[in-house]
Amino acid sequence: MQKQDSSQPDNQGTQRTFTAAPMSAALQQLWIRFLPEMRRRVAMIESAVCSLGTSSPEQREAAHQAAHKLAGSLGTFGAMRGTEIARRLEEYFAHEPVAEEASEILLLADELRGIVGAEES
Repeated sequence: MQKQDSSQPDNQGTQRTFTAAPMSAALQQLWIRFLPEMRRRVAMIESAVCSLGTSSPEQREAAHQAAHKLAGSLGTFGAMRGTEIARRLEEYFAHEPVAEEASEILLLADELRGIVGAEES
């Protein structure tokens, strides 16, 4: 069976695109339930990204853990690109990122935000 691209609306009406079979209704409900926590984790990563070069070890560790948890969560929902990005960010935050890595980290964090979706006010 060939995988197809499918779009699923989140509870804010934003479209999520996954390369996987469409989510079951139960999985869609779990996505909606855990979306606020996934967004908090993305925000934690973005905060560490904004502090590259000046972040504390605690902030890097928090970003590392957030990326680790997102990698697993996004995989559960079939967002394989999100899992890949989160794993790469996890590797970057396992150590003090160097200046040469900053642009790649910024691009990855931005793409991850697009996958999870920005919280709307």
